[in-house]
Amino acid sequence: MFHVKHFKKQIKRLARNTHIKIGKNEIEKFLLYYQELSRWNEHINLISTFDLPDFPRKHLYPIFILSRYLKGDNLILDYGAGGGVVGIPLSIILQEAKIYLLESRIKRCVFLKHIVAELSLPCVIFEGRGDKFVDFYHKFDYVLVRGLKVKKEMFPFLKQNGNLIHIGKPRANTNAIKGFICQDKAIDGVKFLWCKSA
Repeated sequence: MFHVKHFKKQIKRLARNTHIKIGKNEIEKFLLYYQELSRWNEHINLISTFDLPDFPRKHLYPIFILSRYLKGDNLILDYGAGGGVVGIPLSIILQEAKIYLLESRIKRCVFLKHIVAELSLPCVIFEGRGDKFVDFYHKFDYVLVRGLKVKKEMFPFLKQNGNLIHIGKPRANTNAIKGFICQDKAIDGVKFLWCKSA
C-alpha cells in the first residue's frame, strides 16, 4: 500500500544521499508525478507495474545521480521518453535546464503533455519519430536514453562534443556508435554507458 509520508521520506533520503538540493515544492512535484504515473499506468503502459512499488530507488535514484553531471544551462533530449522517467525528474531537479522529451507513441505523448502542464515544467515535447525533427540535429549537449538500445539515429541530435548517456544496463548496438568513444561507468552503484565523439 502506498504511503505519502513514506514516499516523501524516500525522496528526501535520495536527495541527501546524492547531495542534491531540493525543497518542499520539488518533493510535492515528485509525489504528484508518481501519483499521476501510477494512475495513468492503469490505462496506458507507461512503466512496468513491478517497478512502481520501488519507484524512488529504481527510477529516481539514477536520475538524481546523473543530475550532478549536468548543468542548468544544458540543452537535454530525453530520447524515447515514454512516461518521462528520465526527463520529468531532471526537469524538477534542474529547473533552469532546457529539456526536450521525444516520444513517438501518441498515448504516451498525451500523458507527457498532461504531466508537464500539471507540474508547470518548461519541457518541450516532440511527438513523433526522431527523423521528423532534423531541424534539431546538432543542438543538444546531452541525449539521454533509458530502456532502449542505443541506435545511430540518436547521435545526430548531439552538438560537437556532446554526450549520449544510456542509463541503466547498457544495451548498445556497436554499429551505432562508430565515431564515438563509449565507456561503461558505474557511479554509486548505477550503470551508465557514456558516449562522446571521438
